[in-house]
Amino acid sequence: MPISPHFRNPQLTVKLDTDQFMMEVEDTILRLLGNHPRIVTYHGRDDTTGALIFDTAPNGDVQRYLLSHSDTPLHIRAKWGFQLAEGIVYLHSKHIVWADCNPSNLLLTSDLDILLCDFAGSSISGLSPSVCPGAVYSLPRLEWLADTNMDIFSFGCVFFGILTLQSPYAGLTLHDIRANYDSAVFPDIPKHVPDAFALVIHKCWHLKYQSSQELLDNMHAAYEAFCGSDELQSA
Repeated sequence: MPISPHFRNPQLTVKLDTDQFMMEVEDTILRLLGNHPRIVTYHGRDDTTGALIFDTAPNGDVQRYLLSHSDTPLHIRAKWGFQLAEGIVYLHSKHIVWADCNPSNLLLTSDLDILLCDFAGSSISGLSPSVCPGAVYSLPRLEWLADTNMDIFSFGCVFFGILTLQSPYAGLTLHDIRANYDSAVFPDIPKHVPDAFALVIHKCWHLKYQSSQELLDNMHAAYEAFCGSDELQSA
């Protein structure tokens, strides 16, 4: 098979999966989403291979970035939480449940802004998702359901990790993490996390939000308060 020139372009990322159904799902979702500041830029499918073509994220993903940039200022990490909530609201407005919200699926632009990616296993128009975010980021009773609460719960786990630089219950087995989540037992939130952000995380974990829009509204207020607070000066 001829090699597509897209594979040689460092400004483009090419995704080729053996699961053709999942590639069709992702292509459908990305075309539905179109251009949006919180969604990875999609250029369609390669004529030669059928691969999905995206802009390359110059700063990789949040998970890897924080491993090598643990000194990332708190106000930048807080911005990521706000932008993640923006992206989730946009997905839900299109009747899409991401079902794979985790830090490796949060890409970073040259300006360190968030882009959501990887929708191959997502739910569209009420169909069951074919993936889940993994034990650390999912509530067991919501797995495999087309339920927006899964993305909201996952947001709480991801934002916790972004602010604390470690995933919830780091060091525990996946079995123990699932058991804790099933019992609505969640990690203590460190005192250095601003109270307004801690409250958002708590409400995500306990499914207190009626919608992702309500989550975004809370995040907007918390982020605005943080940006104007003394905490920002020392962050």
